[in-house]
Amino acid sequence: MADDKSNLLTKKVSPRFAAIISVAALAVIGAIWVGPGLVRKMTNRPPTAGEVHGTIWSYLHKRTGEKEFVVDLSSETNDTVEAASGSPDKPRGKKSLRPPQAIYSKYFKQKQDEVTSYKQVYKLIGQELQLTENLLASAEPEQKQTALILATEASRYANDPGGDPWLGARICEGYLWANLDLAESTEKPVMSVEQILNVCDIAFKEAGERYIVIRYYRYLSEKSKGTQTDISRFRLSRILEDQGNYGDALDCLKQITNTNKNGVRQRIAALEQKVKNTKK
Repeated sequence: MADDKSNLLTKKVSPRFAAIISVAALAVIGAIWVGPGLVRKMTNRPPTAGEVHGTIWSYLHKRTGEKEFVVDLSSETNDTVEAASGSPDKPRGKKSLRPPQAIYSKYFKQKQDEVTSYKQVYKLIGQELQLTENLLASAEPEQKQTALILATEASRYANDPGGDPWLGARICEGYLWANLDLAESTEKPVMSVEQILNVCDIAFKEAGERYIVIRYYRYLSEKSKGTQTDISRFRLSRILEDQGNYGDALDCLKQITNTNKNGVRQRIAALEQKVKNTKK
């Protein structure tokens, strides 16, 4: 038995077999080296929320020099509770209790008006995103809904007055697109799917990254379920039509299951005519 093992270890390998082993080894090393980026390109998959979050936090760290973006909102929430319940110093308030998103939005709006440097702008964005992540991690549906509002505000603030449309687009990519299902997880969402996608479309247009929107809608139309599928196909068709790609735009519309909304049937007829005209 020992001789057999020795022979296996010392046996000469054919050049063809050695070449196969070398190619396989290089493929494994290459996959490890390029990592998720290669897989994403091969599958046309958008980056995961975690990947985008990592990019954002690294960027904010470079812009501010800080690693922690903690925000203390205890005074805001305590004042609201005391006004609603009544206390020796503060009589019971007549107004109804404000929803969490109103409290947080007011706080960050006040802080935004007080900033005097771009470093403070980025720090404030980091604080709002940190709160967003905390709320998304909550088991309470209401808090998850509030996170959508905060992410929307952070994205808009990054673009104006922050003047950083790239960051605004990344926030949409990592916090809004990634949580699109939340808009359909409750009977009364704070933002509809259409509203979230409108915010993202504007952000990516400002960043000059329309191609990412096209990639996302293609992915969403293939992988999503329910109303998201039809919405993504309709939006993708509009973009392709604007680019003069009438054939692909028509294909997108024909895949929509509910053709009674958004004048889909009329748009199909119009695109069919445009396709005919381009063939003349």
